[in-house]
Amino acid sequence: WLLPAIGILRAVAAVAIFSDNPDVVLGALAYVSTLWCGAAYYHVRRKHHPAAVVPACMFVLLAAVVVALRVNIWVALLGTMVCALAAVGLGHILVTPPAPDGAEEGLLDRADHDRAR
Repeated sequence: WLLPAIGILRAVAAVAIFSDNPDVVLGALAYVSTLWCGAAYYHVRRKHHPAAVVPACMFVLLAAVVVALRVNIWVALLGTMVCALAAVGLGHILVTPPAPDGAEEGLLDRADHDRAR
């Protein structure tokens, strides 16, 4: 249920970014920042290769630059920090860490392993 909800919210945010209301635009950018911070945290929590975080961080940086251009740098930095904290909190709840060595693998661990083959 989570993946379709994220897709629908992405579409809503894509439309909201072009709104005439600046608060709606900032809300959409906050969602974008939180979403991509969560994507970066997913890769960190699952202990993927460090380079897997780079694309998500580029989108976070892009959202922060747009906020800085629309408001100011301090709002962009503070907003990105709040969004990152929210993303890490949600990621800590929703993302299962990989099984330690010697422990039985979970469903996600087997899926990652099967995909690597």
